[in-house]
Amino acid sequence: MKPDVEVVMQGFMGTLFTDIAPHLTAEYAVGHVSLMALMLFMTAHEHEHGAEFEMTDIQEMQAIFADATGKVADTALKARLAEAAKADVPSLQLSKLRAQGDLYRSLLIELHEWAEAHNAHLEGVILDHLLDAANRRKLTMPSLG
Repeated sequence: MKPDVEVVMQGFMGTLFTDIAPHLTAEYAVGHVSLMALMLFMTAHEHEHGAEFEMTDIQEMQAIFADATGKVADTALKARLAEAAKADVPSLQLSKLRAQGDLYRSLLIELHEWAEAHNAHLEGVILDHLLDAANRRKLTMPSLG
C-alpha cells in the first residue's frame, strides 16, 4: 500500500479539528491544535500541487523572458533573459523546482523594473503572470462537517 499523503494529512487535520480540539479546555491548546491542523492541510495541498505550480510558473516566466529578449536594450539583462528562456528544468524534485523558480522570480523582478520604465505592455504581461500564479495557489478549505 502506498499512503496518499494528501488524504492522510487531511484525515489528521479533520481529527484534530473535530475530535481533539473540541475536548481541550485551555484556549492555548485549542489554538495550537487548530494551527497544527491548518498546517497539515496546507502541507498536503503543497505536496499534491507544488511541483505543478512551480513548473507552470517556470514555463510562463520562460515565455515572458523569451518575449522580452527582443525588447530589452540592456545587454546584460538581455543575456540573462535569453539564458533563462532556454534553460532546462534540472529535476522534478520540488526543492529543485522551487530553487529554479526563485531564481526566475528574481529575474522577473528585475525585468519588471525595466518594463515599468520602458514597456507598458510587457509590464501588463508580467502582472498577469503574477495574478495567475497567485490564483493557482488559492486554498479552498474542505468541509469538516
